[in-house]
Amino acid sequence: MDLLQLKYFQTVAKYEHLSRAAEELRIAQPSLSQTISRLEKSLGYQLFTRNGRKIELNECGKAYLRRIENVFMELNEGLREMEEISRKNNEKIAIAVTIPSILPDLIVGFKNLYPQVRFRQYQSSSALMSKQLENAEIDLGISTVELISENLQWIPLLREEVLLTVPPGHRLAERTSIRLNEVKSEPFIAMPAGHGFRDITEDFCREAGFTPFTAFEGDEAGITQKLVARGLGVAFYPSITSFNSASSDTVKLRIEEPSCFRTIGLLLNKKHYLTSTVHNFIDFVIDHFEQIKINHP
Repeated sequence: MDLLQLKYFQTVAKYEHLSRAAEELRIAQPSLSQTISRLEKSLGYQLFTRNGRKIELNECGKAYLRRIENVFMELNEGLREMEEISRKNNEKIAIAVTIPSILPDLIVGFKNLYPQVRFRQYQSSSALMSKQLENAEIDLGISTVELISENLQWIPLLREEVLLTVPPGHRLAERTSIRLNEVKSEPFIAMPAGHGFRDITEDFCREAGFTPFTAFEGDEAGITQKLVARGLGVAFYPSITSFNSASSDTVKLRIEEPSCFRTIGLLLNKKHYLTSTVHNFIDFVIDHFEQIKINHP
């Protein structure tokens, strides 16, 4: 048994199809089939159930695959640790966010302290972020959705009230607060479906007893607020982290019922090795949001 055999097994298990696996591995199918047979012989167990050209992982194969994936993950983590020791990869941070507006201040502030650090940034959905963390494609994620997994750690950073913005002259514009069901018949301007903020605000609406009618979708908060100002609809608005995206021509209303808050948190994979640079950035992010909470009591 060797690592090459294990890699071949992992790829065949991924596709449960010899031809596709051979194509990805760029080897001949008969050679791949022989390698899998030799592995099974050395183990003394069949890993696949064969039915003509079709193969499926059996229970032994599924159990072995879980162990193999842990082996390759540990090998990759060992490489990352050695890279840090040799200082080849110590000054890079890969981060995904569902709220891109918060990132510039974090990056600028951290690079003022550590100018040599390089960032790779992704704007991800919560589902994609979870996969990126599991696969070690990123070091950290910042999200408004707590991703549940035995491998992931969630560090709450900020609990933020969500407001509603309406155009001037709107029937509710003279108010300071509303119940959310008072706008159930209004057109909404919202983030695209699948965006974390869209999911959260639709949950608010369901709690208020209605499904919002979305008249316009867009992922740029500043444009959303300009459309509200022009009278094309109403929109939810994060009270702290939207920074300067709200138009001065919109009216911001607190929502009395239901309680409308979201939590921003930091995500990391507990099983992955994190460099000292990443740990420094984690501390910086936590301190940054502590300062925001002081400035927005």
